Amino acid sequence: NGNQIHAGLRRYFGDRTLTAFIAAEGIYSFNVNHTGLDLDLASGPGWAIGGGANFALSESLSIEASVFHESMWPAASYASGNTSLSSDYEHSFKSTIGYIGLGFHF
Repeated sequence: NGNQIHAGLRRYFGDRTLTAFIAAEGIYSFNVNHTGLDLDLASGPGWAIGGGANFALSESLSIEASVFHESMWPAASYASGNTSLSSDYEHSFKSTIGYIGLGFHF
């Protein structure tokens, strides 16, 4: 469980109705915990790279599908709820993830 903030750049290819894109993003993760092991992970940065397609349903509505490879740099872990008690483990995350989204343009 946790939260992420993504910020990045996209390069679009195509017409107004169907547009493909490639993207690169910086990621910052925080409040990450592993409930099965009672561990909290230190906040930290990462990156993502991928691409997808955006299909305009109307002038103000679109649907988007994308696939990204995400990677988080190694982060220290702590006993759940106690950042002063290190668990002596470092964790890094790497995965491929897909998104489907509905966009509203104003």
